[in-house]
Amino acid sequence: MKKVFYFLRLSLTLMLVCGIAAGTLAATYSVTQPIVEKREKEELVKKYEDLLKLFQTEGAELVENLEALEKGREVIEGLEAVFNVNKGDERLGVAIMTGANGYGGPVKATIAIDDDGVIVGVNVLDISGETKGVGSKVVEEPGFIEQFIGKTVNDPIQINTDIDAISGATISSRAVIQDVSDAAKVYREFAGDVE
Repeated sequence: MKKVFYFLRLSLTLMLVCGIAAGTLAATYSVTQPIVEKREKEELVKKYEDLLKLFQTEGAELVENLEALEKGREVIEGLEAVFNVNKGDERLGVAIMTGANGYGGPVKATIAIDDDGVIVGVNVLDISGETKGVGSKVVEEPGFIEQFIGKTVNDPIQINTDIDAISGATISSRAVIQDVSDAAKVYREFAGDVE
């Protein structure tokens, strides 16, 4: 009989300790979770603050569009991120990061598309795999990036037909054109229609 009471008392003590531990963990989580979420949001904005500059709007914020990213990755190789760009309750547009293959690796770019489907900005982020002085002209050459601005996601974007490639940097030019085309496809199919 003493053994039964001993195990009963041991079980109740263990349940009480577990209950207190679970309650303490829940309380700690409820206090720290908003702080963690705020820091994650600040880190996200800091990491991608150049995306906001493409929209040229003060007070805008990035909101990850994970559904569009997940669906887009099924059809677009090199898709890195999809963000809704919001100001208050209004969505201004979408910022899409992708990386098409260039001469020596991916040419990563961010494409900003407003809610009317118009390309408002293109920022080439990484051309480290391209030949310096040749492939890097896609960033250095005046006028190349500006060719995309004002086009819609439904406009054709073909090399040397709709967009003039940079002489000697055709592969890098083609990679940037592919980045913009991929972003337009993601916008059309996954990120354009938001309630």
